[in-house]
Amino acid sequence: MLRMTALLTALLTVLGSHGASLEGRQLANKEGSAKAKFEALVEEYEDVGNARKFAEKFLQFAEKNRTDPVAVDALAWVLTNQRFRPVADRALKLLKSQHLRSKHLSKAFESVAEGLGLNARRLLQAALKSSPHIDVQGQACFHLVALLDGQLRIAKQIRSQPKKLKRAEQYYGKTLTKHLLNLKVSQVGVEKERLCERMLKSFAKVKTDDGSLGEYAKKALFAMRHLTVGRTAPDIAGEDIGGRRFKLSNYRGKVVMLSFWGHW
Repeated sequence: MLRMTALLTALLTVLGSHGASLEGRQLANKEGSAKAKFEALVEEYEDVGNARKFAEKFLQFAEKNRTDPVAVDALAWVLTNQRFRPVADRALKLLKSQHLRSKHLSKAFESVAEGLGLNARRLLQAALKSSPHIDVQGQACFHLVALLDGQLRIAKQIRSQPKKLKRAEQYYGKTLTKHLLNLKVSQVGVEKERLCERMLKSFAKVKTDDGSLGEYAKKALFAMRHLTVGRTAPDIAGEDIGGRRFKLSNYRGKVVMLSFWGHW
């Protein structure tokens, strides 16, 4: 009797483990199917082309698979390939309404920031405020700075070449172009400095491809506070060409040209 009981127990254990294994494989297949379909859609686009047509397909895919992390990849594809078109705003709104609490949201942030628009900024601000994931918050903060830098760069180009205003409106849209032209450099600078201070305080350990956000924020803050037009230059001590010691501060109030050179 004991032998029969042991045999039944072993059999049930094997069946249970087999069932769990089968369930695990089914779950893996289910999770992998959306990724496989996304990759197939990307391959189809690469064969056929027509980004405008495929943007609708990627949006539909993201809607259908909204609970799968690959939906963020699909929406990022739309933002990358249809950056300044109305469909990009639809992708941004879906990211904000359906994926704001996702730990995978930051995968889309580079594409979001490169869009430069108001909805892109709103999404990053919402992620910074409401994401439950510290890494996502940190990346949102970092990419907000990148978005502001991009806006200032494009605004400078448009202002320096007024003849290209119409072309800018065609490419970026009239609403975004007007916003860029109305940017005040000083106000944007204050906002960037505030974001970098927050990075240094709250997200210093969050990793990027080039190090940590703390390392980035320290360098960015130094540049903002000492290396921008109108700020006091950091003091420099050294020797002139005649071997005499000097400090840059000795020449305060005078026009100074520094020439650095060397042999390595």
